Amino acid sequence: MLDIIRAEYVGGYKIHLWFSDGKNHVVDFEPFLMTARNPMVTQYRDIEKFRHFRLVYGNLDWNDCEMCFSIEDLYNNDIGVEISADDRQKLEVLARQFGFTE
Repeated sequence: MLDIIRAEYVGGYKIHLWFSDGKNHVVDFEPFLMTARNPMVTQYRDIEKFRHFRLVYGNLDWNDCEMCFSIEDLYNNDIGVEISADDRQKLEVLARQFGFTE
């Protein structure tokens, strides 16, 4: 089972993570936060709020899961970016036009 065993705030919206298998890297949450639209998430654009994360059961947690990510996504440094439904639809149309879907 993969866990985060250590997490340190680096600066800005970056956190250095150490995983139970020995891997470690810095995750930059800024792209995710700056495109987020959910008020429960956008409140963490406030650096002071962002800095107050904790490790709970081997995962990062902000204020009892107001903001949290899967361990696998953090491990792969792929926390994604929120996009609007309109933008998602436009991307799906482009993907079909360029043959990226079946």
